[in-house]
Amino acid sequence: MFLCANYFREDVAELIQVSWLEVSGAVPVIKGKKYKVRFHVRVKADGFGWNNIQVLVMAKVGRRGNYEFKPTTLKSDNNEVIIPSQNDLEINVEPDASDNLLHFGLYEVWSGKWKGGLEILNAEVIPV
Repeated sequence: MFLCANYFREDVAELIQVSWLEVSGAVPVIKGKKYKVRFHVRVKADGFGWNNIQVLVMAKVGRRGNYEFKPTTLKSDNNEVIIPSQNDLEINVEPDASDNLLHFGLYEVWSGKWKGGLEILNAEVIPV
């Protein structure tokens, strides 16, 4: 069985102005498999507050699981970026996991700076 959750809309979600970024979701996964989690985003030309701001992609299996995360530092350059940008965030779903929901998200809640102009193009949960 192949499972790929690719959340994409023709009209993208845009952050107008926030100080706290939290985009989250959950998808069912197959126990005993490994999944890659990533977001495709773009800082618009008139975006602000993103230069050298670290955002995290986080994921865990089940509500009580422990989060794993990968950081990416954004720039305001109007280019599409895949987050995490270096190494993929891979989550192992143990065969004996008590839950088969993968909770994932994109976060920036630590800087306290006002930010805007971030387009979230899509989120992916892909089997490895």
